[in-house]
Amino acid sequence: MRARHQRVGDAPVAGTPGVGKRYARLIVHRLSQAFDAALFAALFLMLVVGLYALWDANAVYRAADATRWQAYMPTDADHGSYDELVVLNSDVVGWINIYGTHINYPLVQGKSDFEYLNKDASGTYSLSGSLFLDSRCSAEFRDFNTIIYGHHMDRDAMFGEIGNFADAKYFDAREYGTLYVGKGSDAGKIFGLHIVAFVPADAYDGTVYRPGVEGATDQQAYFNHVRAQATLTRPVDVDSQAGERVVLLSTCSDESTNARSIVVAKIEQEVHEDTFKEEVRTGVGIDIPEGWLDFPWLGWAALVTLLALLLAFILRWAARRKARATRGAHFAKDA
Repeated sequence: MRARHQRVGDAPVAGTPGVGKRYARLIVHRLSQAFDAALFAALFLMLVVGLYALWDANAVYRAADATRWQAYMPTDADHGSYDELVVLNSDVVGWINIYGTHINYPLVQGKSDFEYLNKDASGTYSLSGSLFLDSRCSAEFRDFNTIIYGHHMDRDAMFGEIGNFADAKYFDAREYGTLYVGKGSDAGKIFGLHIVAFVPADAYDGTVYRPGVEGATDQQAYFNHVRAQATLTRPVDVDSQAGERVVLLSTCSDESTNARSIVVAKIEQEVHEDTFKEEVRTGVGIDIPEGWLDFPWLGWAALVTLLALLLAFILRWAARRKARATRGAHFAKDA
């Protein structure tokens, strides 16, 4: 008499020898399948979330990159594209360029100091924000001291390089920049910037963060106080009596929550040559497509891993189906 066979997926028949073991094997088999599926789903979800986080972070840095605004940068010969940006957003008040850094951005001024924390220079929502003047300052830079704020970001974006001026070698190598002030065909003018000092400060220091100081005596006292707080300085005088002015570039510091890093620069009539022009590559304009080619290599690695896991799961599933079909055919033949 031919022995009775059962497939693994069949329910065991009562009285069959070893029924307990078969039940146990069946349960273990099903649990193993469920565990594999749950593990794959969890890994798949983690990778998807991770890929999205990488894409989102990369999009933030792309939006903050100075090359995005390069086409609007005004020059002595032509500032038509800058005027187009002003038409797009009337809060644009100027342009700043610090030689030897990626700080090469339009400047804006909102009705409050919070308005441009999450808006770019075109007025569009952006986590990277903008470089913006203190809302209490003159938009024409007529004040003795003008304060400009910007986010401290990685990848040398926005004011991410301000903290680098705390290093003596970095400070010594970068001395000049330019400041474009005004709007319209007749109002715009390019001034020189001469970096005077690097100052570590506290966000709640009302003496330092006091824009628009009036009176030559108070102005000189203000500048002397700020310079006294500096860790690095240059022997550059600022004569308030002669109407000379300064700008303070302020951003967050890694030292503590309230810590700030400030670069102080004097506004001058003379514009120095940019000797870093060939070293700092700033792209060719805002019209460069921003796509998957900008995705970080870690994101590509995660995407390849995700596809490999998906392929492995499909192949394993197909192999199991084939094995079950083969066992079913074998049992049917022996039945």
